[in-house]
Amino acid sequence: MVNSYSNFMIYELKNNGERARLNITEEEFIQNDGKAILHSSQVLIIIKEEIRRIYIWKGFESSVRKKFIASRVAGELQN
Repeated sequence: MVNSYSNFMIYELKNNGERARLNITEEEFIQNDGKAILHSSQVLIIIKEEIRRIYIWKGFESSVRKKFIASRVAGELQN
C-alpha cells in the first residue's frame, strides 16, 4: 500500500509502538489552536515538511513508554 504524500502529517502513537496517520489537514488542525486534536493522554508526531520540522506532542498524562517511542519514531522519520 502506498501512502499519499503531504506537506503536513500527524501520526498518533499506539501503546505497541505502531503509528497511525490521522486524517486531518493543516487548516483543520489550526482551527481552535489544535485543541480538537491535542489531548493530555496522547503522544502525537506532527510533521511540517515545508519547513523541515518534526514536532512531538507529549500530553502530560501520556505514558513514559509512549514518550520514549515518539523520540525513536521521530528519528526514524527524519532519516
